[in-house]
Amino acid sequence: MLDVRRSKAVCYRVARSTGGSVREFRLTDDVTPSFHQGVITFDDRSVAVVGDRRQPLVAVAEPRAITFTAVARTARLHRPA
Repeated sequence: MLDVRRSKAVCYRVARSTGGSVREFRLTDDVTPSFHQGVITFDDRSVAVVGDRRQPLVAVAEPRAITFTAVARTARLHRPA
């Protein structure tokens, strides 16, 4: 299991060794997502160091973006009597 402190330490180590800088951490304690992200920025891009909360796994990925879309108003359903 990768706790928050170790997740941050790994992210800072990756940033130092690659010439990037840590921009932010996206931490979670809910069921989903099951990973923490540390976002590292470079001159031309950003990457995420992703640490799984349940397994001793770390990966580098494109930062996860959470977007919300508007939900169209739907017609009221008729309930049979």
